[in-house]
Amino acid sequence: MALSHMLLGLLADRPSNGYYLQKRFFHNQRPPLPQVYRALHEMAKNGFIKVEKVRGKSQRSQYMCAITDAGYAELDRWIKTRSGMRPTVEAFMPRLWFASLFNKEDLISCLKAYVDKKKEELDYGEGKGKTFYERGVELYGTSPQAEFYHGLFFDYWVKRLTADIKWLEEAIDKISKYKEASPPTKAKRATAKSTSVKSKAPKKKK
Repeated sequence: MALSHMLLGLLADRPSNGYYLQKRFFHNQRPPLPQVYRALHEMAKNGFIKVEKVRGKSQRSQYMCAITDAGYAELDRWIKTRSGMRPTVEAFMPRLWFASLFNKEDLISCLKAYVDKKKEELDYGEGKGKTFYERGVELYGTSPQAEFYHGLFFDYWVKRLTADIKWLEEAIDKISKYKEASPPTKAKRATAKSTSVKSKAPKKKK
């Protein structure tokens, strides 16, 4: 998902500046501020937003961004497109595919670390993330339609992570109980590889 489309969605809600736009992202998904400013610069060049210099309450000047008609059209195009909706491959999947080449304890350690990260994300979604969202609603308000879809967002977040954790923990248990032949050592793997690629010497012509 492009950062620019996330920023357009936030600006469709209300005008803002780069600093406060960055603060509206969940803490565990917050992009670096320079990245936000670069995206806003490109969006202004493309005519998706307009930028105006205004004076804030502290009398200090700041640049406020607002979405344009072209920005709404781009946001509409992005929402309707299906090209970027392919499921992503979880980071542990390639390791799982080649796990037979290595010691299973190494894979178990990798999967346990992955479970810990998933649990951290789940705790955040059910705790600080939900509180962060609710505080924003209290401060700025939101429409009933937006609140409905935001509820679905949190529902998917929690249920997906819960299902991922359950599967990973079951997989770890199965791998722990699985009796496998000892994987080849590095030396044996290297020997097997060199043997398999050994080329035949060309026959001498008589």
